[in-house]
Amino acid sequence: MKTAKATVTALLYTSKTLANGEHPVMIRVCYNGRRKYKSTGLSCPARLWNAAKQEVRGRHPLSVNMNALIESELTRLKNKVLDYERQGMAYSVQSLLCLLYTSDAADD
Repeated sequence: MKTAKATVTALLYTSKTLANGEHPVMIRVCYNGRRKYKSTGLSCPARLWNAAKQEVRGRHPLSVNMNALIESELTRLKNKVLDYERQGMAYSVQSLLCLLYTSDAADD
């Protein structure tokens, strides 16, 4: 039987508009019908977000830095999913995000 693997994506959270008119960039983790969102601390106007590539368009003045940060968070979460899959360990959406939060605190 094929088992489901968690999916990790970056998206522009257009249902929330910040005071400056931009939308927050979020990381979404989906697994077993559950999904959780984690803020990256970044925001972007809707017209400068490329949904297909999950990145900020090059016309944004900080696109290189923002895309590097988004990619690093996506890579960290995807690597954690692969580690759990390789070891055959059970995991949940919440446990993935908890590890990401604790590793953020450890990095400071």
